[in-house]
Amino acid sequence: SAVTIVVATPATQVQVPNVVGQREDQAVSALQERGLVPNIVYVDANPPDDKRVLSQNPSGGSTVEPGTSVTIEVGRQSSGGG
Repeated sequence: SAVTIVVATPATQVQVPNVVGQREDQAVSALQERGLVPNIVYVDANPPDDKRVLSQNPSGGSTVEPGTSVTIEVGRQSSGGG
């Protein structure tokens, strides 16, 4: 009789939390707790949206491997000088 052996990959996948609308520090903590790497991109927001996350990629609910970089766009006041 045939024997089927299923080998599980060591890296179990994790679900990306939805951090849109959260404060920057809360979002970073939520991502790090899942083993994900936050990549913060600051974008000009007018008015500045209190350091809140405006968007993320990959989106919340996506399934990725631990160590995946998650880009979050955080609103901040535009600096007058470039």
